[in-house]
Amino acid sequence: MASLEETEPTTEPEKCPDVTPVESIVPACMFAPDRDCAEDPCGEEGLEDGEGTNGDTGDHLDLSNKLVLVSPTGQQYDSLLRHLREQIDEGCGETIYVVGMGSDGGDYGLDDKDMEASVATVRSLCEQIETDLIFLRERPDAGGKIRDYLIRRRVGEEDFLESTLLGVLTHGELDNGRGFARQKLFRHKHEMESGRTSSVGNDILGFDKEGEVVNKPDSHGGGLDWTKICEKSSKVITFIDLAGHEKYLKTTVFGMTGHLPDFCMLMVGSNAGIVGMTKEHLGLALALNVPVFVVEDPRVGPEQRRRHRDGVQLQLREDVSHLPDLQCDGENMELLKMFLNLLSSRTYFNNDEPAEFQIDDTYSVPLILYTDEIEICNPLGSHASVNKLLMVYYTLGNIDPKFRSKLAAIRLLAIAKANDIDQIDKDLKLLYNGVKIQTQNGEMDLFGALISLCGDTLAQHELAGFKEGVGFAYSKCRHCECTFEDMQINFNEQSFTKRTVEKHIRQCIEIERASTEFLKSALKTTYGINRKSKLVEFPAFDLIQQTPQDIMHIILEGVAPMEIKCVLKYLILSGQMELDIFNSAMQSFPFSSIDVRDKPCPVSVNTLSSNDNKLKQSSGQMLILLKIMPFLLNNMKGNIYVKFILELIEIVQIVFAPVISLQTVLRLKQMIEQHLKQFKQLFPDKNVTPKQHYMLHLPTQILSLGPLTRHMCMRFESKHCFFKQWSSKLNFKNVCKSLVNHNQLLECLVSGTTLRGMIRLNDTLLLGPDPLGTFIPIAVKSIHRKRMPVKEVRGGQTASFALKKIKRSSIRKGMVMVAPKLMPQATWEFEAEILVLHHPTTISPRYQAMVHCGSIRQTATILTMNRDCLRTGDKATVHFRFIKTPEYLHCDHKLVFREGRTKAVGTITKLLQAVNTQAAKAQQAKMLSNKKMFGTGANEEAGSSERPTSPNSAQLPVSIRQSDVYSELWFTRSLQAQQEPPDLHLYSEGGGVTARPLDGNVSLI
Repeated sequence: MASLEETEPTTEPEKCPDVTPVESIVPACMFAPDRDCAEDPCGEEGLEDGEGTNGDTGDHLDLSNKLVLVSPTGQQYDSLLRHLREQIDEGCGETIYVVGMGSDGGDYGLDDKDMEASVATVRSLCEQIETDLIFLRERPDAGGKIRDYLIRRRVGEEDFLESTLLGVLTHGELDNGRGFARQKLFRHKHEMESGRTSSVGNDILGFDKEGEVVNKPDSHGGGLDWTKICEKSSKVITFIDLAGHEKYLKTTVFGMTGHLPDFCMLMVGSNAGIVGMTKEHLGLALALNVPVFVVEDPRVGPEQRRRHRDGVQLQLREDVSHLPDLQCDGENMELLKMFLNLLSSRTYFNNDEPAEFQIDDTYSVPLILYTDEIEICNPLGSHASVNKLLMVYYTLGNIDPKFRSKLAAIRLLAIAKANDIDQIDKDLKLLYNGVKIQTQNGEMDLFGALISLCGDTLAQHELAGFKEGVGFAYSKCRHCECTFEDMQINFNEQSFTKRTVEKHIRQCIEIERASTEFLKSALKTTYGINRKSKLVEFPAFDLIQQTPQDIMHIILEGVAPMEIKCVLKYLILSGQMELDIFNSAMQSFPFSSIDVRDKPCPVSVNTLSSNDNKLKQSSGQMLILLKIMPFLLNNMKGNIYVKFILELIEIVQIVFAPVISLQTVLRLKQMIEQHLKQFKQLFPDKNVTPKQHYMLHLPTQILSLGPLTRHMCMRFESKHCFFKQWSSKLNFKNVCKSLVNHNQLLECLVSGTTLRGMIRLNDTLLLGPDPLGTFIPIAVKSIHRKRMPVKEVRGGQTASFALKKIKRSSIRKGMVMVAPKLMPQATWEFEAEILVLHHPTTISPRYQAMVHCGSIRQTATILTMNRDCLRTGDKATVHFRFIKTPEYLHCDHKLVFREGRTKAVGTITKLLQAVNTQAAKAQQAKMLSNKKMFGTGANEEAGSSERPTSPNSAQLPVSIRQSDVYSELWFTRSLQAQQEPPDLHLYSEGGGVTARPLDGNVSLI
């Protein structure tokens, strides 16, 4: 009989006088006391004798007999399976299963044949629910043998061991048997679904001065963030979790060669022992001279455990230390933490050396709210408005206004087709309700709200639901209910009925409930409203007051050109001024070095004679023209039309002022009213335009939202130039995504390891080599370690840098940043002493394979070697040449040579062909001229270029594909520069580790 009860181990000498109990790895407290035979052994779902179905006696469902496991029926098997699941859940992932003990009053024990059949049934049950069956002990009884088994829910496959262990170590919580611990380390969706690490992951473990672990969950079950761990620690170990599966072996090799690990922790599952991938990882660590220690995860019984351990020790070298560990119940976990705390850095770095930094990765950081539409096709062509895009930019309101005008402070938020954007309110509502962020002072709640929506009249009316073309509306203003007739005679803001959000919503509802389409159209025209906008649902947002008028569009592109054109036209037609003299004075004006970039264009006769209100000047040119108009009309003092222009200029000076007093605002209101009255007196045949009417609302806008330049669209629209430039070089298949990708190339950050020396904030370094082998000067904008900003980094430390004036497309893995005094040179060819670890046939000249050296990963060709051919176990001096780009190398660098099943390791002994810098610059100039001549292909992300060549090779033009520039995102790590704790990095990959205190690395495989 098989009972699912948890039972106390029987130790009475009279029951087993001749057998010594086998020692169990399970503590005695895990065994429950024996149940009384009168109790129902099957639990509340067990069937009593006599219970059956359709008159059946039900004997075949009796689970109380010890022989039920020998040959169970289908229904008995299902019932046993259900009971086992319940016991596993009640035991939080494990239970004790006793085979050979019944509760029907019969003798305990089974003979060998029945015991074998019963164990086979239990093993089948365990396979059904994916649990491990672990033998604990066997004891004799009157009826034969009784066995105790531990049934435990599986932690995972061999690939999952290192991620689970790291999760337990760094988050202070044991695994629940369902992958809870490793889920905290995964960053990608496919990693969470498969449970496998596929990229280079990072986490840290901190120790205080007493050697106690700092990483402990808080009262809410959450862990400490990196900033708090670093602040509380006197020593920090950084784990780098590498992939353990064969599919991601290239990523593992890159993690080991590129991150300079100090130690390698090899995870070995005792139920499988040393498998193929474990040997791969061990060989890689030993080839790179990285010390290895083994952490074993025993999930089998004591005897099998000892056999596997002996096998592990036989297959590993004598100098590989061994450390057993259990990650599910925490056995030996404290011993492992103590061992990790004893590790120290193996490398000394001199801060006085010239700085050298290898780039392991590049990545982008996207960063408020302005919206506008751009037309990427010919506006007069047949496809006009088909590919019209809605551009959404943002800038931070807490940035000083004098810095906010920089294009670098204006960020792209989204690009969408004009009719696709309708979900932005979800993000705004989330921010309004508050989000939690991590700062140096701990966790805080951040609340935000939309204070203004900037844009031209067309974009704002479209988003706000007003009629885009005000000429088709009876009420032509979004701030008041002004009609065309009213704006011709009333020039006081108080004369018009103001719009309110409540009234606007009522009008929208009235339009929606209109009984006929004719009535709906009439209401839309009367109210000047097309539909109810999503903006009314934005939290704490006033649709009327927080959609400010843009002074660039209403003054520089509306009022100013129209009024100047009217004045010039009158003065010329009346003979008071000649157009040629005006243009000559304008062109010969001594502009400043800043203003000359927006020098106004000459005004043509055709422009003045046209019936529109345009002067054919850009916004910048119109602003400069307003500045110099007093000088151009200096000889016409006292002219009433000239005074009219001077009054306009005075209004412009106030509305463009960065600081405005309350008295000036009141004066501005009077000036605008008088100016519009005078316009109607001087030009009675001209109508007051809606943009002139909008000027009446500017003083109120200043009082509610501040100076008007804070909401001006001029700098926002400067961002359009970049996208319009690229839109002509792309096809129209997902053009939004293509433009966003090109925008991200402007935001460049790099991460990697400082090889030597010290790098400080604002240092100028040389970045390279590029495809031509040249190095370009770059400035370091910011430095982060352990996700914290620092002022400097030293040798051996990993860090992330933001670089000035560099595109991400020009940076690749394997590049370096070095001090100028090193005068770096890129190398095409080099010699190395290699040892072939495995190759199925022979290696001869012209053989190609992937070379891993530091963060470099590139295919190289064997040109010559000092032997005819190489086989497994052979050593040789080999002459390599990179086939794609030159690299920055050092003698004595370790390399790994790998392709398919071929494996070789070695050391660089000589650098042969350095790139001719002058020739490279000439070649680069030739490439640029060719690029300008032939242009860029419609489907090419990076244009076309010629492949750089070594001095002795032919030059063949090739196309640089986006796939040539690859990157894998990984989290930046930052640590305070002052009083920073020792740093130790660990890398994890299906079974190995590396470590370095103060500024060290550990690689976990």
